[in-house]
Amino acid sequence: MVYTHKFGKIEALIRSRYEVFNLKDLSVYWGENESKTREAARYYCNTGKLFRLKNGLYSLYRVPSDFEIAQKLSRPSYITYHTALFAHSINFQLYAQIIHSAANRKKSYIVGDTNFIYHQFKESILFNPIGIDSIGKTYAMASAERAICDSLYLNPDIAFDRLDKIDTDKLVEISQIYGQKSLYKNLKLYFPKIF
Repeated sequence: MVYTHKFGKIEALIRSRYEVFNLKDLSVYWGENESKTREAARYYCNTGKLFRLKNGLYSLYRVPSDFEIAQKLSRPSYITYHTALFAHSINFQLYAQIIHSAANRKKSYIVGDTNFIYHQFKESILFNPIGIDSIGKTYAMASAERAICDSLYLNPDIAFDRLDKIDTDKLVEISQIYGQKSLYKNLKLYFPKIF
């Protein structure tokens, strides 16, 4: 939805159903160039209708979804590793204030009290959509099976707390995109009957 005179700029953002916007998003919604968008964003931040999370990243809310922030900070990316393992109840240890994602290069950002860590994946893995779920169109997260494979790809020594609800057929399908014998070997430790 693009801003029109029928709706105000903030109303256009509210109607989008997103919480977090970068400058490019705001330019599209408001139909303005980068300079005017930056000026309008500054005005709305000063009036309390928009919140600046970091340079070039804004939210309608003072405390937006960390998962949506993770998606906006680095594209292409999707949430995985410890964060997805906890979300899918595979591991019970919560790494509070840290969001792990897969991306095309290694990087990290701090926004507020949260550390956003991006782990580098080969493009053949990163761009393969198998086992990546779009959540409410605002962010993407690895399925339980994809999170297990991603985690073993990043850290072969990782341990899992609960694996009883894993779809082993999906796990086998997803494991093939990595092309690593060591990944199969590690999966066999957890799923000896299927590997």
